[in-house]
Amino acid sequence: MTKQDAWRGSVHPYSSLPEPDQTKVRGNDAEEPEGQATFEMANLRRQTTNLPFVVWVSQKDNLQHDIRVKVAQSPKVISSQLGSYSVRPFAHVAGPQLSPGDERLLEVWIHKNIDVLIEFWNADIEYTEDMIERIVPI
Repeated sequence: MTKQDAWRGSVHPYSSLPEPDQTKVRGNDAEEPEGQATFEMANLRRQTTNLPFVVWVSQKDNLQHDIRVKVAQSPKVISSQLGSYSVRPFAHVAGPQLSPGDERLLEVWIHKNIDVLIEFWNADIEYTEDMIERIVPI
């Protein structure tokens, strides 16, 4: 008996999958799924930046603000744990704030990588892997 014959007259195994939860779909009023990265942000490992926290970067897309980075202790996206910093000028914008020492490290790292961050923000660097290859650790 072939696989095709085995499926005849039976219910396809994927036909009973639940419908996707539409509240998790991105949109103006949609809820963000906690613990999952969005397609708009890329997290940079501590080994890549040599910073004691994870840095998140993104491309501009349709955002109305200038370039920002986000920081967190965990690589999971938990919005309440993401601190947001503007790059030009460097300043804390929202969310949990780093310690003064860690803020200084972030500012130095941003200064070392400003060209790469801006090019990625403007989508002049199209792929995350290409951006990561150009990151200079602190």
